[in-house]
Amino acid sequence: MDQRRQKRKRLVYYLEVFDITDDVLLGHMVDITTDGLMIVTKQPIESDKVFQLELSLPERDAGKEFIVFGARSVWCKQDVNPELYGAGFQFVKIDPEDAEIIEGLTRSEWFQD
Repeated sequence: MDQRRQKRKRLVYYLEVFDITDDVLLGHMVDITTDGLMIVTKQPIESDKVFQLELSLPERDAGKEFIVFGARSVWCKQDVNPELYGAGFQFVKIDPEDAEIIEGLTRSEWFQD
């Protein structure tokens, strides 16, 4: 049974997600809600770990090129493509202004239902 409170929005364009603690590209975001996001990555992600992430934004309408936030890894499993993994993250620390940007992203033309 799906426990999600909000419908996911799937990206038309995959945005880069960086682990800023290790200064590496963690993966690419494939969907998002105001509660969290899902990425595809080349390496498995440890569950129940808090990451400091940076999300590149598709446009500069918000006056920013990226946002930074804390997110807890909730799950990770191998993708349909055996060379990739899907991983889900829940936002744990995010600036209210950046939360508004995320909400705006879910309503933008970059996403589809």
